[in-house]
Amino acid sequence: MKVLRKDQLQIGVQLLVIVLLIRYGLFKTIGIEVALSDLEFFLFIISFGFIYAGGLLLFAILKQEKYPERKILKNIEKAYYIYLGLNSIGIGISFFLANEIGNVGYFGFFIALAALLYLYITQWIKIPLLNNIVFASIASYPIFTGIILDLVPKIEMQNPFFPYMDLFSILFYFSTLITLLFFIKTLVLDLKHVNEDKEHHKKTLATMHGIEKGACRTSFLIFIPILLIVFFALNYFNTLQPLVIYCLIAIAAPLLFAFLQLNKAKEIKQFSTSNNILNVIIWLTIISIVFLFFNIKYYVAS
Repeated sequence: MKVLRKDQLQIGVQLLVIVLLIRYGLFKTIGIEVALSDLEFFLFIISFGFIYAGGLLLFAILKQEKYPERKILKNIEKAYYIYLGLNSIGIGISFFLANEIGNVGYFGFFIALAALLYLYITQWIKIPLLNNIVFASIASYPIFTGIILDLVPKIEMQNPFFPYMDLFSILFYFSTLITLLFFIKTLVLDLKHVNEDKEHHKKTLATMHGIEKGACRTSFLIFIPILLIVFFALNYFNTLQPLVIYCLIAIAAPLLFAFLQLNKAKEIKQFSTSNNILNVIIWLTIISIVFLFFNIKYYVAS
């Protein structure tokens, strides 16, 4: 069932690395008391896996219905039952997790994801720009949810503000930055696959307005994550100096290079290069979690 492109699979790998790195490379190593046990965190990942798998199956179902001549699925009716089963299992696990944390309302995050996926696949994927925004939000959803489930219950218990509130704010910056990078990446992918999208009559900004205009507009969007990094630097330079310097050199500077490269791009090959540059920047952003770990260790020690 080939419903994913290579780039989307890479996003999945990046998400898994992020949630594992935040949990075990940051929270656990600096001794943060978290709400989820290791088993519950594993179930958290499994729950998201079932819901995302349901979304992929729904995408395949709709694609099979749109192109009956293709052999994507053998039995559409059976696939719909499997789709419902996958979502039911995922949401059921999330209800157990929310109950274990002590607030059943938290399982609403998982219901919201299932609903968001359904609306995106059935309706919003057809709307230019909105589909890019929603896809980026869906992609980064587990990051925000994982942080909330692990930290917010402890904040609500009125534990000492540091490291909970400070760490929550810092990770909010990180999650927002990742979401913005995913959003820009989706626009670049639309430019990269513009010919294929035209063949399938898919509306994107690239197919509607042309690749040159699309490349120019997308390149200027790169300044949004750059400004976010600058704002983060102004707020945390005194306490997180090594991390701030890393973000400016390893993330903001390559983003400026990505802007220059994309701004002058006019061919499909150049958009592939822009996409590769963004992939490197996303991985460098993920590595910033390691710098955050060492910075917090130093900050607490001092």
